Order: sequence, then structure tokens, then C-alpha cells
Amino acid sequence: MEPERMGAPHQAQERRFFSYVDRGRYGSQMRRLLTLFPREQILALCAEDLRQDQAGTLKRVAAFLDIGLFPSLLPAREHRRPDITYPKMPGADERALVYAMLRHEMEELAGLTDGQIHYVE
Repeated sequence: MEPERMGAPHQAQERRFFSYVDRGRYGSQMRRLLTLFPREQILALCAEDLRQDQAGTLKRVAAFLDIGLFPSLLPAREHRRPDITYPKMPGADERALVYAMLRHEMEELAGLTDGQIHYVE
């Protein structure tokens, strides 16, 4: 059903909201990236890592780039998404369906990143 919702070009705004499964195909995205760049030029990070440990994550970035440390900053959410009240949150069945659809992608991502990014159910 998702491909039908996203099919028409005039539905670009809908595509942004209803393409969560396609956008969650991180293994496929990493595989394509590795056809363009050597593995040693790629640093895979999780948004959660930056949120939970901004200083540590920035140290990893600086070490990867072989540059000096970034100045200490207070964690900031500059471009924070506005709070949205959803009419209904996904239930356990919907979440299980999405996990099942993307499990292979997440396992592939874990393998392609040597465990830097890992699958959590």
C-alpha cells in the first residue's frame, strides 16, 4: 500500500510523511554509499548517540576527520521539529510489522558498519 500512496509526483508532501518504511532501508542506503566511497571514508553515527553524548560523539567525528577537538558547547536543538499531536500512535501490531519489514535492512546495516550501528528491537 505504501508505494501507491507515494506514487504520484503531486503527492510529494504525502511521500515525506508516508515513506517511513522506504526511508528506513538503511542497509540498502549504506550498500549504495559503499559503492561510491571506500569504507575508511565513512563514519556511521546514530542520532541517538549525538543526543545522549554530544561531546563524545563530536570527539569521534574529530578523531575520524583527524582534526582538533570541537569547542565545548551546550547541547542544542537548533532545528527542532515542532511538537505534533498525532491522532493515533502506532500500536504494537503496527510496530511489529515495521520491525519485521526492516529487520533484514538493520541486520545488513550492522554488518556493513562493523557493528557501529546495531539493530535494536
